[in-house]
Amino acid sequence: MKVRILVTGATGYIGRACVRAFAAAGWTVRAASRAGDSVEGAAEGVAIGALSGQTDWTDALCGVDVVLHLAGVAHRPQTEDRTYRDVNVDGTAQLARSAVRAGVLRFVFLSSISVHGRRPGGGRIDEATPLAAEDAYGRSKANAERAVADAAAGERMTWTVVRPPLVYGPAAPGNFRRLVGLVRRGVPLPLRGAKAPRSYIGLDNLVSALICAATHPAAANRAFVVADDEDVGTADLIRLISDAMGRPARLWWIPEHLLRVVAAVVGRGGAAERLLDPLQVDCRQIMDALGWQPPLGLREGVRRAVLLK
Repeated sequence: MKVRILVTGATGYIGRACVRAFAAAGWTVRAASRAGDSVEGAAEGVAIGALSGQTDWTDALCGVDVVLHLAGVAHRPQTEDRTYRDVNVDGTAQLARSAVRAGVLRFVFLSSISVHGRRPGGGRIDEATPLAAEDAYGRSKANAERAVADAAAGERMTWTVVRPPLVYGPAAPGNFRRLVGLVRRGVPLPLRGAKAPRSYIGLDNLVSALICAATHPAAANRAFVVADDEDVGTADLIRLISDAMGRPARLWWIPEHLLRVVAAVVGRGGAAERLLDPLQVDCRQIMDALGWQPPLGLREGVRRAVLLK
């Protein structure tokens, strides 16, 4: 009998890739989204409306064995703390409690490396690193993790949390897409000195880790950080993007402190931190416990992200 999985946020960038991958692996996929739009690979779509502490999950969870919860509010300028709490925390708690009542066996929650905060002085982040989120988004993800664990405590349902760094892939949102667009247009970038090593994860690698989290017995009631097999500075990431396009990397240098000042003045201080600060992830635990390995290396992942639509 096929395993039945509910994927929330199924029409999103990561959601669509997960629906296709789980369906290709033989799962019966129910795609949950605000309007219940059809998604390639899904056996059916279900409309759940707005994600909140009052969302009715009864129909969406009927007959479901596994929940993959991807829906939520990510980094958005001017988003109020209350919105993060209502959607990411209360909405996740409501889904987790509903999943317990519906007899779901495994709840997989996509969190974020942001729950650990920044480590400007270096040092790798692993599962033992304290939760020290520094913004409303990271705090909401950390609180949502606790809500899932609390809902499952003493119940049959187990949970798994996956914490990725920046996710890149074809048409990825955020900083990666902006970098690709700038390189494609030949815009000179003042990031030659951005050499602090950073971890990333390709979309294919993240989907692979989520499938592992949904299926492996040893993933029960554990949180895992995940990343690609190589760390690079932003300057080298730009060079990889340029190489994949067959274009020159038009990098030039200005002092890092000046970049940070300018970014702060124009309200992009957070974006500058994500380009300039070190952020390295040690994902040996998921490799040792679940036998997971990223299917694609960084260079191949970037090549596919740039060239595929």
